[in-house]
Parts: sequence; structure tokens; C-alpha cells
Amino acid sequence: MHRVFGLSLIILALAVVLLFLSACGNAVDHRIAKAESLIDQFPDSALTYLSNIEANELSEQNQYLRRLLIIKANDKLYIRHKSEDEIKAIIDYYESNGSDKRLAEAFYCGGRVSSDLGDYPQALDYFHKSLNLLPKDNDCSPLRGNVVSQTGRLLNKMRMYSQAVPYLKEVIEIDKAEDNTFNHAYDMQLLGAVYLHMKNYKEAETCFDRAKAISEALTDVDRAGMDMYRAAVKYKLGDKAQALNLIRSSIGGVDSLTRNTALCYAVEIFKDNEKFDTAYLYAKQLTATSDYSFKKNGFKSIFDKELRKYIPQDSITGFIDGYLDATEGYFDKYESDGIQQQQAMFNYSEQQRAREKAEKSNKWLWILVGIVALGLLLVLLIVFVLLYINKKLELNLLEMVEDYKKINNLISIDHQIPDSSEKKEDSIPASVGKKEELRNRLIRELDSLKEKTDNGYTLPLEITESNVYAEVSDKIKKGKIIKEDDPLWKEMEKVVAAVSPDFRNKFKLLMGEYDERELHTALLIKCGIKPKDMGILFGKEKGTISYYRKNLCEKLLGKKETTRLLNDIIRLL
Repeated sequence: MHRVFGLSLIILALAVVLLFLSACGNAVDHRIAKAESLIDQFPDSALTYLSNIEANELSEQNQYLRRLLIIKANDKLYIRHKSEDEIKAIIDYYESNGSDKRLAEAFYCGGRVSSDLGDYPQALDYFHKSLNLLPKDNDCSPLRGNVVSQTGRLLNKMRMYSQAVPYLKEVIEIDKAEDNTFNHAYDMQLLGAVYLHMKNYKEAETCFDRAKAISEALTDVDRAGMDMYRAAVKYKLGDKAQALNLIRSSIGGVDSLTRNTALCYAVEIFKDNEKFDTAYLYAKQLTATSDYSFKKNGFKSIFDKELRKYIPQDSITGFIDGYLDATEGYFDKYESDGIQQQQAMFNYSEQQRAREKAEKSNKWLWILVGIVALGLLLVLLIVFVLLYINKKLELNLLEMVEDYKKINNLISIDHQIPDSSEKKEDSIPASVGKKEELRNRLIRELDSLKEKTDNGYTLPLEITESNVYAEVSDKIKKGKIIKEDDPLWKEMEKVVAAVSPDFRNKFKLLMGEYDERELHTALLIKCGIKPKDMGILFGKEKGTISYYRKNLCEKLLGKKETTRLLNDIIRLL
């Protein structure tokens, strides 16, 4: 009896010790807690403090909290995030460990990181997941306010103005509840700007007036920005005199980020008030900015009939060239932004598909576990072993056949590449393991040939006098597309093979895996087709063709190089 009682005491003591150790492991390290208390008011001090804490001294929970707080501090210091790998690992951890509040905070930081990287769909997904964990009636209103505010700002940046309005209205209510006059003024101004974009000028005026009324806590620079917006809405409502007074008093006081916007409004307001000389001076300032959108607007205003008379006669040509350059830069940026958004949407859909696939795999895994639990483990194990042995033998045979084919292919390519830097007797058949060495050797040979090649390259007559070249030229002239399955591609490859018999083998050696579009791009380059004509044949815009050529160049050379080298390399294959 005493032995049983003593054993019970020992077990109880061990349970208490384990419970204590578990509680200690879950406790927030006092240094981490101190850094977190500093992060809102003094993020730079918090970041320094966190950087001085050795991660290996912390429990797993405190290590992940330290990593999360470092991202949060960087965000508050406006340090642009450059990778999503770190925050993804943190989110994965908190999805299985920790409280909903920590997970909501991790999702919020994930949204900030994705927003900086231009992946807006993913950023919105993270923000919405964070909001789902932060009900309106809980004690997390500061964090919820940040998430709602960033969601509204992101939707405004994406020009989804009507969707942004309810989020901004909610964050304004949170500002009021917290008596946060500073944020209240800023968020009210942003809501006014959204209404201004929506051309709801009356609502915009109300928001700007309210923001101005509670802006005592703001700096003179911030107040000047508010007056600028008030000038814009007065102008839109037809109050030219009031708009002129407001823009005059504010344009000299706005910050550098708002300066170009203020200049755009000033040009229109001064021009509408027939102050053409001043409007011209502000438009000229816009032409000197590095932002193509504002630069284009500046030149456009200068060439308006009321302002063009102020252009010096000897400067007209320069202004025209500047206008053309600004317009081209603006459209290039617009096209680039569009491609980036398409890429972001593609990445987001890929992640969604991967997540659905993982969930489906987990479901089948549980079904398999259930089957095993019903007593089929032994039978399945025997079948698995037999299948494995049979499959292993089959795979070994297939690998031997594939290795034999690869060795023969590489040997044939190796013999066709001239090597002036090595003795002939040193040339041995390339094995599969030396494929990368052979690839690098081919690149060196192409570079060497390129240096010896005269700049005045002329297309071979076998290409220019072929029926394929004539048919391609006719399609370019008529603006027709060559479809991916068009037999013309095969005919083009035959013409190229007549000039460069080993073109495809060398292209495959440099590229590794490649798709039909990449091969078609290379064939067009080999046939001397210009990028703008490729756009016609592919049915794509200039920016997309540039993107194709850039990717092709990187894959061919194994490193980032200017696409000017691409034509030379393809011609030498």
C-alpha cells in the first residue's frame, strides 16, 4: 500500500514538473516582451534590441515571435520587404501553434510583405484571413484597425474605390472609439481622396472639411496636404476663386511625395483662373520630375493652346522630344505594371491550387490510415514490397536506357563543338554528369566566335531566298499571327537546319528544358525577325515580347545579361 502511495506521489511530482517546464517554455522571454512594448512608439530601438538577442538562446516559440517582431519593426520603419519566405515560415508556425491573435498578426504582416512585393491578391487574402480572426467586439481593436486601414489603402491603390469605402469608414469609427485624432484626420482625408476619384465631390468635400477640423495635432506639412485636396474638390465643384486661394497657400508647404500631385492641381486651377504664366511655370516643373505619369501631364499642359505661347522658340524641339520620351516611358511602365499584376494573379491562383491539392492529399491519407486500421496493413505491405521490387527493376532498366541515349547525344554534340584551347587527344566523350561542363564550354565557344564575328552580320541566302522567309514577311506586312500549331514553324526549322544543321541540339544543350514558344522565338531571331515584328507574329504587345526575350536570354546563358547579346548568340548556334 505504501509502495503504491509512494509511486503515486512520484508520478504526481513528475506531472507537476512537466507542467511547470511546459509553462516556462510557453512564456514570452522578458527581452522579447520588452522589445514588443517598444515597437509601436520606438520601432528603431525595438529592432536594435531584437537584433542583439541570440536566437539559439530562445525557445522555439520565442524564436518565431522574435522573427515576427523583426518584420513588424521593419514595416513600421518603412523598410521595404524584399522576400516572402520568412513570413511564410512564420505563418506556417502560428497556424499550428500559438493564439489566434498571434496568427492574425502574422497574417497582417504577410499582407504588408506581399503588398510591398506587388502581389496584391495575396496581400488581400492575408488581410481578410487576419480580419476573420479579429471580430469587431473583441479586445484587439488596434490590430484590427491597422488591418482594416491597410485593406482600404490597398484597394485604393488597386483603384477599387467603391470596395475601399466600407473599410475606411470602419477604421474611422475605430479611430473615434480610441480617441486617436492623428489617425482619424489621416483616414478621413484618405476617404475624401477615394470619393474624389469616384467623382463624388460633395462627399469628398465633407470628408476633407472634417479632416481639416480635427487636424490640430498634425504638422504644417500635413495640413498643407489637406488644403491641397480641399483646393482640388473646390475646383471640381466650380468654386474657382476658393480653389485658387487654397492652392496658393498650400503648394509651397506640401512634402516631396505630394508635390507632383499638388503641381497637377495647381496647373489646372491657375489655368482656369486665367493665370496662364503661373500655370506654365508649374507645368514646366512637372516636366522635370522622374515620374513619367506626372512628366507626361506636364508636357501635355504646356502644349495646351493657352500655355504654348510661353514656350521659347528655341526650346520647342526639346519640349517635343521630351513629351515623346515621357509618353513612351509612361506606356512602358503601364504595360510593365499590367504584366506584374497578371503575374501576381497567376502566382495567387497557383498557390490556391497547391493548397487545394494538399488538402485533397490529406483527405486520401486519412482514408488510407483508416484502411490500415481495419487490419489490411499486412496485406498492403506484402503487395507494396512486391510492387516496389518489380518497379525498382523496371526503373533501373529505363534509367540505363535513358543514360545510354543521353551519353550518345552529348558525345555527338561534343564532337561538333570546335575546341581551340585544348588538344584533340584530351577530348573525351562527355558523360551525363558533365553536361553542365559541356554547356559552359559551348557558351565559351560562342563568346569566342562572337568576338571574331564582324558586326555587319548578313542573313544567309538560304534563309532570305526561302519560301518560308517570304511567307513570314507577308504575314508581318498583313499583320497576321502564326498560330502555335501552324506547320510554318516546322518549315522554318527545316530552313534553319539547312544553315545550321546542329542548331536544335546546341539550343537544347544551352536551354535544358524548353517550351515551343521559346523555340519559336529562337527560330524567328535566327531568321532575322525584329522584336516589333515578333509582336505581330505572336499577337503580343511590345512589353510581352521583351519579357520573352529576357527570359530566353537568361536561360541560354545561365545568368542575367542584356538582351542585346541574344541575337548574336542565336545566330552563332
